[in-house]
Amino acid sequence: SRATPTPLGGSSTMADLNGKTIASDGCTDLILIQYGTPAVRGVTIRNGTITGGFTAVYAHPSGTNRVTLENLNISDTAASGVELQYMRALRISGCTFNATGVTT
Repeated sequence: SRATPTPLGGSSTMADLNGKTIASDGCTDLILIQYGTPAVRGVTIRNGTITGGFTAVYAHPSGTNRVTLENLNISDTAASGVELQYMRALRISGCTFNATGVTT
C-alpha cells in the first residue's frame, strides 16, 4: 500500500493519532514538518504508531522553535526513525524506537 506524507506546519500544530497507525512500505517520509512562512513555532505528535517508510518524522525547517514527540511507537524505517534539524527545543517522552535504519 502507498501512504501520502502528512504535512505539519503553521504557528502551532498538534497531531494526536489517538492510538492509530500511520504505515507505509514505500520510501517516503511519513510525517513532514514543513518549511514555510511564518516559521513553525511548535509541533506536537503523540499517541500512536508510525511504521515503515524512509523516515517516520522528518523536519528541516529553519526557525522551528520546538518539537514534542509523546507516546509514539516508531519502527521499521529504512533510514532514521526521527530526523530533526535546527530545532531550538526537542522533547521526547514515552516513545519507543525499534528497527529504525533497517537495511535488507
